[in-house]
Amino acid sequence: MRPAVTDDVRTLFEWRNLSEIVRLSSSQVEVDWDSHQAWFTAALANRDQHLINVVVIGGRDAGLVRFDRAYGNPEQATISAYLLPGETGQGAGYKAIMTGNRRAVEAWDDFYEVIAHVRSDNARGVRSFQKAGFVECRDEQIAGHRTLSIDRGTILQQLVPS
Repeated sequence: MRPAVTDDVRTLFEWRNLSEIVRLSSSQVEVDWDSHQAWFTAALANRDQHLINVVVIGGRDAGLVRFDRAYGNPEQATISAYLLPGETGQGAGYKAIMTGNRRAVEAWDDFYEVIAHVRSDNARGVRSFQKAGFVECRDEQIAGHRTLSIDRGTILQQLVPS
């Protein structure tokens, strides 16, 4: 995994609009280039609110793990994650989520919880988050989604070698 850089803007735009990614996204709509470019530039410039990581598998860019903190509630971050078609089903998803969680802990010392909103019809995504230590959360529900969470303490426990 590596931090996203300015040169990733076009690649991430193209990935985000792949039909497989759009189908499993919360909005289920493509994003336009101008909106994506403006969002990406602003997000890279504000690392106190956003962490964007590119998943690397076998030396090639293969997906994204992103964290966004809510303005006014820095104790909570929402994670968005996907692997490119052809990279799923091999155990890389939960590993990318766990690596992303570690990066969030290292970057932000004041957050308590990571929240994932996964489409209810995305069983593979739900399993990946559960395997990474996320548990079902009833506090924050979005129609058509399962909400899962993991707290900072659990992430830190995962970092300790057994």
